[in-house]
Amino acid sequence: MKAFEPHYDSHGIPHYGKDHPYDGKEYKMQEATGLIVQYVKSVTAIHVPNERSAKTNKYTLFSLMRQGVRPGVSDWIFLTPSTAFIELKAKGGKLNDNQIAFLLEMKDKGFPIAVCWNLDAFEFLIKSHANKNFK
Repeated sequence: MKAFEPHYDSHGIPHYGKDHPYDGKEYKMQEATGLIVQYVKSVTAIHVPNERSAKTNKYTLFSLMRQGVRPGVSDWIFLTPSTAFIELKAKGGKLNDNQIAFLLEMKDKGFPIAVCWNLDAFEFLIKSHANKNFK
């Protein structure tokens, strides 16, 4: 696996693998990253299926928000004993305002954050987290 160097956007958010983004639907990328997670036993990872909040009626959206759903939460949260937040993006994707705000809030609180653009970059990041090299 080749090493990845992050590219930082204007907000200071690191992007991994943006030069070679996943060329498919983002939900397929999420499914594939779910398989990768199963093989890195030293990291507990949680996928946050937050997309439904953007595709529902206002009543349901407000109800979900009262229950704790937060727009912009990263797709993956790595836990072990530290925590990191990973947002997935496929070709043509971009961070929305809520995602930027969430990532910057987590960065300000000292958590590692990243935007991941392909499966190799995701594998690199989860293994880096497992080896305590993702900071």
